[in-house]
This record gives sequence, C-alpha cells and structure tokens, in this order.
Amino acid sequence: MSNDTSAPTVPEFLTVIELAAYLNVSANTLNHWRKEHIDSGPPWVKNGKMLRYPRKELDAWLEQKMHRPSVA
Repeated sequence: MSNDTSAPTVPEFLTVIELAAYLNVSANTLNHWRKEHIDSGPPWVKNGKMLRYPRKELDAWLEQKMHRPSVA
C-alpha cells in the first residue's frame, strides 16, 4: 500500500476544463473572460481549434492577481 501524498502534477498546457477545475470556476466563466475581458483573464494560446492555457503564464497571472495585506 502506497502513502503517496504528493500533489497531482499540473500539465504544461491546461485545457479549459482542466483550468476551470483548477480555479474552481465554470468553463463558461473562462470563456466569458476570454471573449469579453481580453486583458483581465488568464493568458491563452490557440493553435487551430485547440485552445490551451500555458501553466507558466497562468502562474504569473495568478501571482499578479494576488492580494497581499499591507504591513503597517
């Protein structure tokens, strides 16, 4: 019996469904962000009909969106 408690690996490029699950939002929300809020949603790439979200760019986008409390 294995006690592997390591976190699941995140692919280098995520599909809409994978990213929706990762961010705990719906695929429709991601589609809305992509279509209506070009500059505020997560970065994506499209090759033909294939749409993917690059993990490195996603990590940078999430870091940019991070709110940190100010230190007095």
